[in-house]
Parts: sequence; structure tokens; C-alpha cells
Amino acid sequence: MRKPQIAALVVSFLAALAGAGSATGEPVGVAAKRAQAQSVLNQVSSLDASLSHAIEAYNLANEQLKEIRADLHANEQLLAIAGSNLKAATNTLATRLVAIYTSEQSDSTLDVLVGSQSLEDLLDGLETVSRVSDQDRDVLAEVTT
Repeated sequence: MRKPQIAALVVSFLAALAGAGSATGEPVGVAAKRAQAQSVLNQVSSLDASLSHAIEAYNLANEQLKEIRADLHANEQLLAIAGSNLKAATNTLATRLVAIYTSEQSDSTLDVLVGSQSLEDLLDGLETVSRVSDQDRDVLAEVTT
């Protein structure tokens, strides 16, 4: 019930009590009815306080639900981005693996050591092998992440 309805109920109850006391003409009964009416008013007041607490809890729960829904929406967007990034990284890794296995050149450190004609060739070859290995490691780490 809402507050106006509760107030109307209490007023009508008090009117009924007053009418009952005046019809019988018993002053002792009027005092008892007033005490009973006061008890009812106290109960209504207690119910009103409980209702206020319930309304506050309901409003708080609605606010928390709004926040959770906003977080869910943000997480769905992040998940879509992560899925797109995974697909791109997987494609990059697959392309690199195909290139490694179909290439006739060997980029291993041993091949660079054996095939170098000079110290400059050796250093350039080792640097190239290191860069390619770093890129492969970065792509693999990206896919894993």
C-alpha cells in the first residue's frame, strides 16, 4: 500500500472506532478503543518504515543492475575486439609458418655461420636471424595472449 492509502485506512478505522464508542455510550470502552487505535497507528508507522527500507533496497538493486549491464556491454565490445585481434594474429602466424616451410633459403644460425664469407656477412646474418626470431616470438606471444 502507498502512504495515502494507509492514511485513508487509518482514518476510516478511527472513524469506525469513534462511531462504535458513541453508539454504546460507554466511556470505558472509548478509552480502550483509543488505545487500540494508537496500537494500530504504531503498527502502520512500523510498516511504513519497513516499506521505506524495502524501497531503498529496491532502488539500490536497480542501480547496481544498471552498472552490471553497462559492464557487460563494455566486456562484449572488448571480447569482439579481442576476437578480431586473435584472428589477425593467427593469420599472421599461419602466413609466417607457410613462408618458413616453403622457403628454399634457410635462416638458421648454423647456415649463417657456415655460409658467411666475411665477418660483416656473419654479423648481418646473425642480426637478421635474431630479428626474424624476435618477430616470430612476438607473433606467437600475441596469439597466446
